[in-house]
Amino acid sequence: MIVDSDNTPKVEEKLGLTQIPSKNEYKLTGLKQVLKFIPANIDLLSENNNKSTSSFNRFCKDQVIESGKSAEIQMLKISGAEPAYYLVTGIFKTEENTNQYIKFLNTKGLENIVFTNPLNNYRYVAILKTTNQEEAVAKQASKLDGVFKDCIQIVAVNKNVTQLYADASWNIKRKDTALADQADKVKLQFISLPNESKGYYLIANVFAMTENTGNFMNQLKKKGLSPKCLINHQNNFQYVSLIRVDTEEEAVALVKSQLNGTYTEKLWVLSVNSVNESITDNDH
Repeated sequence: MIVDSDNTPKVEEKLGLTQIPSKNEYKLTGLKQVLKFIPANIDLLSENNNKSTSSFNRFCKDQVIESGKSAEIQMLKISGAEPAYYLVTGIFKTEENTNQYIKFLNTKGLENIVFTNPLNNYRYVAILKTTNQEEAVAKQASKLDGVFKDCIQIVAVNKNVTQLYADASWNIKRKDTALADQADKVKLQFISLPNESKGYYLIANVFAMTENTGNFMNQLKKKGLSPKCLINHQNNFQYVSLIRVDTEEEAVALVKSQLNGTYTEKLWVLSVNSVNESITDNDH
């Protein structure tokens, strides 16, 4: 992504499941992918407001790490324009810089679609236009099938939040199908831990080294989760639990719902102090 601005926006991690009112941001969690819907900011790339955070620049900085796991879609209203998704690769303040960038895209054999953000008169240059949200997300993740190596931002023109959620049915369907497939495959193991409360624990990971356990738990805390470490002193395995419940039925239901949509990675159930069985060195 080429951005014609000297701003260096701050990067902020935003947490939440559906809407973050204070940030005016909406979030949809899929099986392995998060869709974020962000209204256009009138101060985007403004040199007169040092507090302005460009969602374009922020996403480009994070995209190297989270490519394929997160898609940030900016909403933009343009009077008279057809509702569609654009893969934007450059934003410019001047017509001269815009034309120079278009020439660059032409040398690569790439399409160029130019439109203006009416909030600040910046010129956006896109290399793909589609009415299909799934296609836009897939093309961004694949870097336009490997053709464009730099950062790509999705801009939804004349799409409100309700329409974006409706268009995201492909993501919800994929999640529901995956959960149905694993409905009869919830892993359940048993262990006796005298110093722990009896119950059913949702386990996210197992480690043999304390350092690895600590690093993983820190990652979970940054996501707003409250992990707990259970230690099997027979083999010193360390089990990272996300929650404890009283019944097996409740534990299985939480695994199937992926902790009510708050955790998209693999989970299984550890029954603690329910029966006189212990996990051996081979059961991790």
